[in-house]
Amino acid sequence: MGFDDVLMGIMEDANPYLIGPSGCGKTFMIKQIASLLNMEFIDIGYINEEYDILGFQTATGAYSTPNFYRCYKFGIIAFCDELDNGNSRATVKLNSFLTNNLDSSYNFPNGECVQRHPNFRIVAAGNTEGNGADANYNTREKIEESVQQRFLPVHVGYDNTVEQNILRDYPDWFQFVVLFRDATDKWSEVNGIAAQGILTTRDTSRIKRYLDNGSFSPEKIIKYEFVQTKDAEYLAFLLDEMKKNHGTGHFQKAGDILKIFASQVADVRKNGRG
Repeated sequence: MGFDDVLMGIMEDANPYLIGPSGCGKTFMIKQIASLLNMEFIDIGYINEEYDILGFQTATGAYSTPNFYRCYKFGIIAFCDELDNGNSRATVKLNSFLTNNLDSSYNFPNGECVQRHPNFRIVAAGNTEGNGADANYNTREKIEESVQQRFLPVHVGYDNTVEQNILRDYPDWFQFVVLFRDATDKWSEVNGIAAQGILTTRDTSRIKRYLDNGSFSPEKIIKYEFVQTKDAEYLAFLLDEMKKNHGTGHFQKAGDILKIFASQVADVRKNGRG
């Protein structure tokens, strides 16, 4: 998942940029690393305007203090989530803070010259490599080249060991999740682009909640989490791949759930979506 590389990047003040699909645990990873390093972190969200970084003087002369200012002054990790979803003209302002000189300072709009705290770190995350929109994230902007050059790009993926822990009381569902994820990975490999409708760690947590609470039947979980919104051709590809892997004998516990999935895929292929 890149945990060790992100950890080292933070320790070396290298400005890690976590690249990975939605719901793969990027924010959770930073929480874990901050705890490991006995540091605080603040999720400042995506940067839409310069004042998200610098703050601004109000009409009454007061200073609207941004979280970024607090991070810079008090030695907190500033987590810039969805960096590729912000305003690229505003994110350029980060360049003033990405030089990593421990003796740096910055004059904020309140007139205060703030000395960079030695523990201050910038970590960013995004769903793309920063080169603009792709098939799955079609509103993403290109991150300005000068900003990209100051970040350490680290790819972060899904980790089945996390899913295994989430679904430890439901080994049949865990095996089905692995089958499904492997099939979407295969589709990406064959087609050369990221698969749509991938199963995220957030999705897995939601499935566990449904199972714990008995909220939905297995049939409805399959419909809502695995079938709905996907076209027939894509579903057929996934099913074929899942059957191949199930046949290896390593996923026998998933058999009953796979039958439900196969039945619903067949229905979509025959009748379309109801």
